[in-house]
Amino acid sequence: MSDEITNLLKAQIGLLKSIVGQLTQINAGQAPLSPGYRRRLAEYTRFDWLSIGAEVIAQDGQGAAEVEWNGHRFDRRQGEKFGGKFIIFSRPANGGEETTYHTLIKFADYNTTPLASEQGKAKIVLPAKPDPAQPPAPRTQDDSPTAFWSMATQLIQAERCSHDDAGAIANGTGSWAEKAAQLLQKYGPVPA
Repeated sequence: MSDEITNLLKAQIGLLKSIVGQLTQINAGQAPLSPGYRRRLAEYTRFDWLSIGAEVIAQDGQGAAEVEWNGHRFDRRQGEKFGGKFIIFSRPANGGEETTYHTLIKFADYNTTPLASEQGKAKIVLPAKPDPAQPPAPRTQDDSPTAFWSMATQLIQAERCSHDDAGAIANGTGSWAEKAAQLLQKYGPVPA
């Protein structure tokens, strides 16, 4: 290979790395502080943390004890409430008198229907395994980046589209609802 071709390839690789860095910064700014993923309690021990973009930082005999997601660390908390056990990964949201928390993911098997005060907040429920025999559940068209990235995350996990493809649509023109419609039109319905 000639030096000229080698230098061109190195320049292209450098440019691609720069683009990846910029896209990562853009996407990090759009990610919710409290995504509120939910899974069944039985899935905790075998949960694939990379599927939500998290990395296990510390673990013990039960499994993951601390994870990092989007540059933030989330600690495991567990207990019993409303007749069922739960494991939750969260971090303090403020340092005031009454601490509130950002929740990364909650593992529980009891009724997790949101309270009236939580209605309308985006909750991302990751499908255990898509069932091709079941028709997809109807979705409402929410005009927010959180709703768009929720759909994109589920399509990426179902291996229907790549993160780069979803990012290209996100950076395009139109409202978030129009971008979501574009995503669904191009990659099919979100798995149920």
